[in-house]
Amino acid sequence: MKEVRSSYKIFGGFGLLLVLNTLFIFVFVKAGLHKGVHFSDGRSTYGIRPEIFLFCAGAELMALILFATQCRYVIADTDGITFINPILPFLKRRKTWADFTIYGTVMEYSQNGSYEAVWLLKDDKLVARFSSFYYSNYEELKGAIQTPYKGELKLSRFKHLSYMLGCRIKRMD
Repeated sequence: MKEVRSSYKIFGGFGLLLVLNTLFIFVFVKAGLHKGVHFSDGRSTYGIRPEIFLFCAGAELMALILFATQCRYVIADTDGITFINPILPFLKRRKTWADFTIYGTVMEYSQNGSYEAVWLLKDDKLVARFSSFYYSNYEELKGAIQTPYKGELKLSRFKHLSYMLGCRIKRMD
């Protein structure tokens, strides 16, 4: 098997997060926040209320976190899979196929539809995942996995979130 490298969906999650981050940075620069903000009398020296600044800073931080954790560059080969942070490329995580016991697919929902995601599991815990929402060559990446497939997980939204936060998953056997 040859090496499979992920390809981002421009009109998907990657494009959306890229546009959001660009928009928030543009708003910060346009508002003069790049020069520094000093709150003294409830307003910054540039006339921006602290609540608006904190909202914009929080939204930008959330968009950056989503970009760094969900839009990782993925490389799958015969030995394993590598996840590379798109913002800080020197932060990469390499896993061999022996690091996973099984993998399953999960339908992840958004306001605009549902997307299939691959969950790579070890001892009934989610170790790594990638979604068709972010990658145009999702099927090719899925085909490169060399771990036993155990089917589709049917999860409620609450269970889905709890498993993504580190809870154990019921066996799919």
